[in-house]
This record gives sequence, C-alpha cells and structure tokens, in this order.
Amino acid sequence: MRIRRLLILAAPAILMAQPQAPNVNDLKTFLGLTDAQVTQLRELRQQERQALRSVVQQVAEKHRALREALQAGSTDATALGQLLVDIQNLRKQIQSTNENFRSQALALLTADQKAKLAQLEAAAKLAPAIRQAAALNLLAPPAGAGFGLGLGRLGLGLGPEAPAAGMMGVGPAMRMRRGR
Repeated sequence: MRIRRLLILAAPAILMAQPQAPNVNDLKTFLGLTDAQVTQLRELRQQERQALRSVVQQVAEKHRALREALQAGSTDATALGQLLVDIQNLRKQIQSTNENFRSQALALLTADQKAKLAQLEAAAKLAPAIRQAAALNLLAPPAGAGFGLGLGRLGLGLGPEAPAAGMMGVGPAMRMRRGR
C-alpha cells in the first residue's frame, strides 16, 4: 500500500519529467524510419507532455485532497465521491489526449511501416509468456539482460530482476557457484 501511495505522489513528476531521448535505433531500423520521422515523433511526444502537464497536476491535486480528507476522517460521501469522479474525468481526458497524439504519430508512418508496427504490437502481447518462458529457462534471455540465468524473479539473486547488490545479499545459486 505504501508503494502505491508513493507512485501516486510521484506520478506527476515521473510523467512530466523531461526524459532523455531514448535510443530508438532498433525501432528505426525495424520500421525503416527516417531521421525526419524520428524527429517529428519526438516533437509530438514533447507536445503531448506539454498538453498533459496541467491535467496530470490536477490529478495529483485531487489525489492529495482525497487522501487528506480520508486521513482527516471525512465521512462526507458527496465530497469524497466528487473527488473520485473528478479524478476519473481527468484520467479520461488524459486517455483522450494520448489517443489523439497517437493518431498523429501513426499518421507519420507509411503503409509499410504501419504493417511492421502491427507485428510489434502482436509481439508485445507475447511479452508475459516470453518472460515466463525465460523464467523457466525455456528461452534464453536477450543479450545484455543480466546473467542470463533467469533466476532473478525466484529470489536467487541472479538475473536481470535480481535485487540490487547489498539489499538481499548473495542468493543460494551464487553461493553454490562460489563453492559455499
């Protein structure tokens, strides 16, 4: 519950932070994007962040007001309900804005690029099954994804999802490899 609260409080900062432009070389190659298309897509993303800035701040303010009202012991169902309705309406506004900018981004692609993008969408739906297969060592993890043992989620201290060094110590598998 505490993590959820932290995420709710941090969401506006996370969403509105000016992220470093991600490396899109693999996507650029796969879709055959031009430098101009990449620039336009990045500009659209920036415009979307600007368009959503005040709405995201409003969501954070409503969440804060709701939390404070509940912590103060408010039993005013009308006021609490209105805050929830306001939050939901703002979320719908965010979703609508996202869909609008996504449509604009898709309009920048050629028909061939859209067909290749459909392949990526289909592959993305397989991501949970791929992670599960890698966790059972049925698939090799992608290059550069850690130790490649697929044991991180099992709490053995290995693999890309292993806890940071020092947080949980060395897992049993690492002790076995070291001969302990």
